Amino acid sequence: MNQNRRSLWQVSDIDLPDSEVLDINVSDSEVLRSDEADFAHGPCNDKDLFCVSAWNDNGYHNLVLDPKAAFRTDFFPGLGWMMDKDLWDELRNRWAVAYWDEYMRRPDVRKGRHCIRPEISRSFTFGEEGVSGGQFFKGHLGKIKLNDVMVDWMKQDLSHLASAQAFEDYLTSEIRSAVPATTETVDSFATQAKVLRIQYDDAQYKVSVAQKFGLMPDEKEGIRRMSYRGVIPIAWLTNRIYLHTRSWPHAV
Repeated sequence: MNQNRRSLWQVSDIDLPDSEVLDINVSDSEVLRSDEADFAHGPCNDKDLFCVSAWNDNGYHNLVLDPKAAFRTDFFPGLGWMMDKDLWDELRNRWAVAYWDEYMRRPDVRKGRHCIRPEISRSFTFGEEGVSGGQFFKGHLGKIKLNDVMVDWMKQDLSHLASAQAFEDYLTSEIRSAVPATTETVDSFATQAKVLRIQYDDAQYKVSVAQKFGLMPDEKEGIRRMSYRGVIPIAWLTNRIYLHTRSWPHAV
């Protein structure tokens, strides 16, 4: 399937001008919500951007809140994503033979670039059949919330996504002004609609943070799912929560 996909792209981009959006990519068992195309076209204007994805790996029903929220991430989400022609020109002659999602996460492919993804997924895998053989469907993929609120992304303020620096400034401000909490105290803020921060230790992530919130505990190429510089935004009991390490942001 990976080579068939490459052949299709090689045909489809013949007449595209430089930097034109190339393709929105889905696997054989996915659907896309109709506002994803507008979301994908909105913020892709900088060279630090790797892709725009429709998918949030942490997008369980109980971990999402805002259909208009979007974030940068160091993690390649896959499952419905878009790249521009420049990136395809870069990768076309060494495209993955198999497991293209793992290929896209390789450091020599991503090169420190980021993806933009929504809080509430615009794509959904609709069954256990497909090239992945239903891997993780019952325990993970089948629990992801599919967005049901139409958003006109062209009318949204996405300035915090405009560049890596803009997003880092945004995250730093959010985290520094957030109310400190822990995995033991976070439930006491239920229904208060606050912005909270929880500092986590890498060594204890699996047994503390991941277990508390039901997050997948694994890493890919040393990057936690949906994280940006170790920061993982989630929602919990009406609150916005930023999970972060002590190494960034500084002076928190």
